[in-house]
Amino acid sequence: MQPEDVRTREDFVRLVRALAEEAAHSGHAWGNPSLHQYLNAAAAWTNDMDAYLANHDQTASTEPSWRLFAMILCAATVYE
Repeated sequence: MQPEDVRTREDFVRLVRALAEEAAHSGHAWGNPSLHQYLNAAAAWTNDMDAYLANHDQTASTEPSWRLFAMILCAATVYE
């Protein structure tokens, strides 16, 4: 499942479970394999997301969505 597929809370739960499974089996391949690195990357991507969204012809809503939360979690696996 990709972040753009997330529309509902149930979709988000499926994505988070898939990320947890991936982390358990190949999390060492992530750019941010430790929880500390992952959370810092999530914060950094969230701080910088306006530039990412602008590059993809999107804007951040003032109200976060399940899709945005999914984007943050997925981006944190690789964002530096």
